[in-house]
Amino acid sequence: MATTPDRFRNMALMYREVARLTPGLTTAELLVRCEAANLPARAARDVDDIMDDPHLHATGFFQRRTHPSEGDYFEMRPPVKFGAAPVREASLPPQLDEQGARIRAGEGLSDAG
Repeated sequence: MATTPDRFRNMALMYREVARLTPGLTTAELLVRCEAANLPARAARDVDDIMDDPHLHATGFFQRRTHPSEGDYFEMRPPVKFGAAPVREASLPPQLDEQGARIRAGEGLSDAG
């Protein structure tokens, strides 16, 4: 049985073998083979797949937000809840230099050019 140091030493070889053996297989075929070999594996998904995921839609994981200067975007809600604590809405990201004067003042720097 391989040890963790052995795995790290052989990582480049392992990636070369995966690149050699897998190009002709679909993701579904690879997942079946990994399961049969008792290897933990999940499919990597792109943004379009995730945005259309029925479970994420049902749970309201993505929330459409509007930023005053950047426009509409999707925000991911926290994936876990802690007891009865309410989920707090995240503040919008600051605009360019919105907090600059406060930061510069905290560092003893002048706001003058």
